[in-house]
Amino acid sequence: MFNINKTPTFTVQVPIVIDGIDEPMSLRATFRAVSDDELLAAESRSIEGFKAFLRRITVQLDDLEDDEGKPVAFTPELFEKLLGQAHVRVALQAAFWKAMLKARVGN
Repeated sequence: MFNINKTPTFTVQVPIVIDGIDEPMSLRATFRAVSDDELLAAESRSIEGFKAFLRRITVQLDDLEDDEGKPVAFTPELFEKLLGQAHVRVALQAAFWKAMLKARVGN
């Protein structure tokens, strides 16, 4: 039987790469699977369009910690701060598309 989920989500590991930092970093992101129409309508040619798309698809970020290694809770305010960092935006979008393309070709 095939379960029709009205709001499908998926969780993936997102590698974060920053030039000059050799230590590997990553976080876990839960994304909302969106329709083809929504994907085609996404405007990602501008930074604000890029951010709007990430707001639409991102449900949760996990494995976040502060400078002292203490866990940090995902909040809307923190998400907005992270969206202000190009390396985070690029990593999130790349992880989303990689997972979506993998799902479409049947893993």
